[in-house]
Amino acid sequence: MQTRLTLTSNELTDLVVQVRASFTYENLLRGFDAYKQHAVNYFQITEKSLILARVKMPEFYDIQLDLDFLSISTCTCSDGGFCEHMAAVFFAVYQQHRQSPDRFIHECATVIKELETAQDMQAAKARKAQEKQTLEKLLQEQKLQAPLTRSAGSNRPVKEASQVRKNTVQVPSLETDNVEAWHQYFQSMYEQEEVPHGQGRDEDELIRILCKPMALWETTLRQLFETHVRLFVLLKLEESYQKIDESESFLYYMYESHLRHSFYECFEELEELIANIKFKKMTDDYRKIIEATERFLEQKFYHKSFELIDTFALYTIFWTDLLGVEPFRKHEMDRLDLALQKPREQNRDFIIHARAFHDWLEGQDEAATERLQDVEKLYVPHILQQLGHLYEKDEWSRLYHWLRWLFPYIQSQDHEEIEEYFFFWSETNKVRPLEDEFLQTMATLLPYSNKEYYAEYLLENGHYKRWVDLQMMTDELPIYLDTYDLKKVESANPAYLLPLYHQAIEQCILEKNRDAYESAVTMLKKLKQLYKQLNQLNKWEAYIAYTVKKYSRLRSFQEELKRGKVVS
Repeated sequence: MQTRLTLTSNELTDLVVQVRASFTYENLLRGFDAYKQHAVNYFQITEKSLILARVKMPEFYDIQLDLDFLSISTCTCSDGGFCEHMAAVFFAVYQQHRQSPDRFIHECATVIKELETAQDMQAAKARKAQEKQTLEKLLQEQKLQAPLTRSAGSNRPVKEASQVRKNTVQVPSLETDNVEAWHQYFQSMYEQEEVPHGQGRDEDELIRILCKPMALWETTLRQLFETHVRLFVLLKLEESYQKIDESESFLYYMYESHLRHSFYECFEELEELIANIKFKKMTDDYRKIIEATERFLEQKFYHKSFELIDTFALYTIFWTDLLGVEPFRKHEMDRLDLALQKPREQNRDFIIHARAFHDWLEGQDEAATERLQDVEKLYVPHILQQLGHLYEKDEWSRLYHWLRWLFPYIQSQDHEEIEEYFFFWSETNKVRPLEDEFLQTMATLLPYSNKEYYAEYLLENGHYKRWVDLQMMTDELPIYLDTYDLKKVESANPAYLLPLYHQAIEQCILEKNRDAYESAVTMLKKLKQLYKQLNQLNKWEAYIAYTVKKYSRLRSFQEELKRGKVVS
């Protein structure tokens, strides 16, 4: 049975369409989590358009995904239907084709948000139509009763329904209002019934409403005001996220996805907004707002625990641009130094990271890494983000310094962080002659490092023997490897593949089942071809004679040898 590891473009497109139409969002999320935890042991694609795979979660499950008719796909679990194990296999296949599972999930969340928004808009329209109908009926009844109704014992007319106005929030129309007044306005508007907020609502509409007062303001002041609008919205999204009831399983995943998507979108827009604020001249008004912003962040964010809000990420985007001007940066470094002198500072790790970040901004990498030695837990994702800035600016010497320093910490990180770390290593290796150190780093971190990335690098750069050693170390069977990769190694030197096939054949025989024996026979045939290419058939004859004798008591194996015409 010939197998492969990749789909055609048409097969992949059809599979994506069927997955979106068939799986529940909850099972896609669970499958995505399983894929991220490397639950998919292996998969292969057969000539009959089947994806055969095995998943461990924690028990083993065997999956068959039918590419032509996904509805007849099967899994050995008891869930039935399109389960999370099938979803995990889909994401593994999807990623194999250099597609982004994260983006796929993000798009699914966007679709759900659009559906929720459409439903909310439809419900709001229906409610407004009903209210309008009721009001028109009331006015009609009043006109029929009397042209003007007076209250008992009074000559003053009672106001008609059309004259009654709701209490309105005072809009801060002056550009001189302080930051505290801005947030009082935000909270007052947020508490009004007509302002959308909470689960399943449109945060973009909330931002639009809160930004109305600044329409005619000067550009820089508008940007500062909107910055605080988005900080306010981030806090409200965090509040909503913490109120989600996990007992409502389906709704929990739906709301969580919506709020996460809204939060990340708002955070990214905040980062872009801050980066674009430019001061033509630092006026006293701007200085007061910046100082108030610094105090607001300190009070509302830096000393609190959140589930969505990443306080250190927030700190870095503000101090990289908006707050990172003199004399504010010097005052901040002095404040941090003073805080670190306190022996029982509760937020010590955060303060050390913040102080090291300022060292990094000034190009003092040695000082930054020396400070970070004192933390109890290193913020590795944030360090990698800083490395990304160095990469974008082609600061290879600084990047190399951080890569070497970060090496002892990277092993315990998630797959994504390790992948990013090796990406920076590979890019640095292209500029500087560091291949031996680069390969040693990747090999040392196995199995935590990205085996596929490492294997691809070895093949592309002609390290064929190391590639075979890697496959043997991870107990890969040649029948599950990409045939193109095997042919590439075989073309270089067929002898490289001999130990790989010998080990794999022995593994399959020791499994002692008919399927494994069939796989062993398939690999034995290939092994004979390799020996023939090397003009070493005498070694093949000796090996097969020894194998037949060694496993002479395995009757099923002997039958498969004869059926496969390996022996007569």
